[in-house]
Amino acid sequence: MAYFLYKSHRRELLDPKLEEYGARFFKSTGDGILAEFETAIDATCCAVDIQKGMIERGRGAAKDNQIIFRMGLSCGPILADAEDIYGHDVNVAARLQSIAPAGGIAMTDEIATRVESVLTMQLDDVGEQYFHNMERPVRVFQCSFEDDAVEPRTKTKQLKGSQPLRRSVQRVMRSAASDRGSNRIVRDMRMS
Repeated sequence: MAYFLYKSHRRELLDPKLEEYGARFFKSTGDGILAEFETAIDATCCAVDIQKGMIERGRGAAKDNQIIFRMGLSCGPILADAEDIYGHDVNVAARLQSIAPAGGIAMTDEIATRVESVLTMQLDDVGEQYFHNMERPVRVFQCSFEDDAVEPRTKTKQLKGSQPLRRSVQRVMRSAASDRGSNRIVRDMRMS
């Protein structure tokens, strides 16, 4: 049952949203997906739209028949080939996903800073988090969603829209032999 429900969510919500926001889908790990985006705004808007969509899709369904995603957003240099992406921030996104609230999003301070001038949403500053096999802590912000409100719920950091984010984005070399990275936004999402 969960397999078919997940496939339905992928086909009807996740894949169309990833395409809408220009994400490059890399892989599905059974209970998760890994994708990259050109901008923090695209990654965050896609994550919010998917979480809101999942709330709508789960309305009225029994708790056992709901799939709940946790999402992690990170930004930084990565290496990519045609099938996968590698690098510290890919690992950060995976770690963030693991501490995101069920049905919510966890992101680095850098993502929060990049989207704060464009998006209006509230984030909880959960402070610096230490992750396995990482020397330095990562400052993390989280956003949760109410089942009945489809609105971000938190209170610590208010992000307000004012000016669009402008930044140049370097194309990722599609060769595994390339040693040049790109500053890309990585999202890791897993089912709870």
